[in-house]
Amino acid sequence: LQPAFLRRGARAVQRALPDGCELRSLRFDINLDPAPQGLDGARFDVVFGVNTLHLAHDLTATLVNLRGLLAPGGALILGELLRPTPTAPVHLELPFTLLEEYGHVPLVEGIRERPGFMSAGGWTRAIDAAGFGEIAVIPARIERCAAIYPGFYCGAVSARA
Repeated sequence: LQPAFLRRGARAVQRALPDGCELRSLRFDINLDPAPQGLDGARFDVVFGVNTLHLAHDLTATLVNLRGLLAPGGALILGELLRPTPTAPVHLELPFTLLEEYGHVPLVEGIRERPGFMSAGGWTRAIDAAGFGEIAVIPARIERCAAIYPGFYCGAVSARA
């Protein structure tokens, strides 16, 4: 993650927050334990990421670690590109398929059927398996959006610790 991306994202989120909310943005390697990254015992009300978690090598471990960073009732909010179906190609990830690391993720039936972006159902099952509750995916039926506009892949995923 380039520092400029982090700063730009933090400014955008801060502008959207109501008065009195504190924003802490930081670099976090999703494939490593939080404690050695200075987050031992840290508790957050919200963990927010955009087009990040689909890159986790061990998605379940990453989600469990993030749940551990949330205060009771805290929210996980993700902005992710969503596959209309578990194995549907997404043209936006074509350049990434050329990277050696792209395909080096464990595939899990019903969750991560192929490397890269995941389906709404895959996200729901992965987040549920990590012990979250109140899981929501917007749009709930992305395949209907993609049928109307084939280039539509944007989505949001939320859950509570």
